[in-house]
Amino acid sequence: MTSASPRSTAEAQYCIRQSSGIQEASDHTRLLDGWGLTYEQLSRGRFQGSLNEAWIEGVHLYQETLAQSVFQTGAMRQGCISLGVFASLSGEARWFGKPVTIDDVIFLDSGGELLLSTPKHSTLLVLCLPHPRFTESTERRELHHFVHHPALAQVLRRQIGQALGQLLTQPLRFSRESARRLFCADMQNLADDCLRVASGAPLDACRGRAIQVVHRAMDYMHERRGEMVSIDSLCSATYTSRRNLQKSFVKVTGESPAQFLKAQRLNGVRRDILNAPAGRMIGDIAIDWGFWHVSQFSVDYKRLFGESPSDTVQYARYRKLS
Repeated sequence: MTSASPRSTAEAQYCIRQSSGIQEASDHTRLLDGWGLTYEQLSRGRFQGSLNEAWIEGVHLYQETLAQSVFQTGAMRQGCISLGVFASLSGEARWFGKPVTIDDVIFLDSGGELLLSTPKHSTLLVLCLPHPRFTESTERRELHHFVHHPALAQVLRRQIGQALGQLLTQPLRFSRESARRLFCADMQNLADDCLRVASGAPLDACRGRAIQVVHRAMDYMHERRGEMVSIDSLCSATYTSRRNLQKSFVKVTGESPAQFLKAQRLNGVRRDILNAPAGRMIGDIAIDWGFWHVSQFSVDYKRLFGESPSDTVQYARYRKLS
């Protein structure tokens, strides 16, 4: 269920939206305006997500809660700097292939790539501010991908949580322009404090190489989505050995190459089912993604998503009518 203020985010000085009971990863990403993200579900069971968002004078805050392990890729909003901190984690998360905890603060610059793997249950708090709100010296800093700083993470978690709570529950407090300006100034100061801690160090060469390998493998798989891609062909496409391919995928995604690419294909099938025209057969979609054994495909699909492909078809029809 989604509720929002009457004005759209594009025209409103202040807008809120609360979305709960999200049952599709693609619906979840579509709600994040301006972010070009794709979520690949990795753990088994029905997807459950929720988003609490607020926009005020160009500042965007949100709380994302996920009830499945998800591999997130894509680009962040243009013209903005984003800072994030986890409020809860049921296991290990990976930010650009490196383990992150609730004691870490993560950063993304304007249009930067996002590469995040989350465990079965997670809650992430994000503060996104437009570039013009930062000083020239801050703008020119090369952002570090994340920094381990328990005290800073605690402050950011508390401040974003409190700010989002006020925006969602006390909207009349921000009807005055002076209140909105003070709020944005406080958020800018908070972000500046975080950015001053960031070292600006580049990704280490080993992790950067692992990310390149995973990207090449995912692109290769997508170009041949109707074929049964072998591990040997992935090694050839990524110019790496079986051992290094395995290490790269585990480092970046937390999954083996075979497990991740199978989940990627199943997620592709699900997205196509949800967007397929009436009359499109499930078997044809499955074959498009390389699943020739229909019975085994149905078992694998239900094991990952907690429902059969025909259940997804029924949900897709309901969603189009609602």
